[in-house]
Amino acid sequence: MMPEFDSYEVLHILRKHPDTATIPFMFLTARDEKTDQRQGMELGADDYLTKPFTRVELLGAITTRLEKQAALELQKDKKLDYLRSNITLYLPYEMDKPLNLILDISKLIMDKWDSLERYQIKTMAEDIHQ
Repeated sequence: MMPEFDSYEVLHILRKHPDTATIPFMFLTARDEKTDQRQGMELGADDYLTKPFTRVELLGAITTRLEKQAALELQKDKKLDYLRSNITLYLPYEMDKPLNLILDISKLIMDKWDSLERYQIKTMAEDIHQ
């Protein structure tokens, strides 16, 4: 038993903060009631080992959690790489759209300047500015 907070409160505090929310959390406790285990799991614990446990059980649980965390990191990295590659494909197109509009309007002004009314030129200039 911890002196100021119990482990449920510690987990609750850790899960509220983005920097610590995804850190794997395992209960190592003497509380072996099913309701205690459920409470821990519902708060987001990754595992719940009750005392006494063996070294093999502890190492197995730690290994499983670390492997799961590594798999999640790999999945996150793949998604990030996918997003990076797609943004480089679509960004030039998105940059071209406003530039092409500017070029089209400015060419229209240059080609037709002598037949355009002042308000038309002003409207086109406002479109370029936007």
